[in-house]
Amino acid sequence: MAVQARFCYENMGLPLPILPSFEAGFSLQEFPSQQNAQSLVSMAVSQPLDAQLEIQRQELDCFLQLRNERLRYALRKQRNEQLGNLLKIVESKALYLLTRKEEDLARATNKRMELEACLREVERESKSWQRLAEANESTAMDLSKRLEQAKDNAVEDEESCNNDQQQDRDSKMACKQCNSKSSCVLFLPCRHLCSCKSCEPLLVSCPVCKSVKEGSVKVFLA
Repeated sequence: MAVQARFCYENMGLPLPILPSFEAGFSLQEFPSQQNAQSLVSMAVSQPLDAQLEIQRQELDCFLQLRNERLRYALRKQRNEQLGNLLKIVESKALYLLTRKEEDLARATNKRMELEACLREVERESKSWQRLAEANESTAMDLSKRLEQAKDNAVEDEESCNNDQQQDRDSKMACKQCNSKSSCVLFLPCRHLCSCKSCEPLLVSCPVCKSVKEGSVKVFLA
C-alpha cells in the first residue's frame, strides 16, 4: 500500500509526504507534517479545485489504507496473543488432566499389585489348609483302622474269654471220676456236685473232699 501511495504522488508531480510510523501514539494529527501541509496549500492555490479534491481523496485513501494496515496488524497481534494465551490454558489443563490420569494409573497399578499379593497369600494358605486336611484325613483313616482292629481284637478277646469261661465251667461241671460226662449227682453231706449218674454207684466217698458219702441227690440243670 505504501508503494501505491508513492505511485500516486509521483504521477501527480507532488512531493511525497512524511508517512506516520507504526509506533505507539500514532494519530491523525501527525499526518502530514507542517512543511508538507504548507507546500500542499501553496500548490493547491495554483491548481484547479478538482485536482485539489483528487489529491485530498488520494491522500485520504492512502491514510485509510495505512490506518487499516495498522489496525489489521494490531488485530492480528491481539488475536495471536489471545490464541497463545488460550493455547497455554489448554496446555496447562491438558497437563493437569494428564497428571491426574497418571496418578490414577499409579494408584490402580498399586492396588492391582496389592490384590495380586493378597491372592498369592490366599492361595498359599489354601494349599497349606489343603495339606493339613489331607494329613488329618490320613490320620483319621489310620485311627479308624486302629479302632476297627481294636474292636475286632476286643470281640476276639471276649469270645476267647467266653470260651475259656465255658471251658472252665465245663471242666468244673465234668465228672471227677470219668472226666467225660457232666456232673449231675450231689453228694451228701458235703454237697459237692462232682459225679455223673453212671459213676455215682461206684463211689463211696466224695472225689473232691474225700468225705464218706452218706447219700446222693440227682440234680437237673436247666
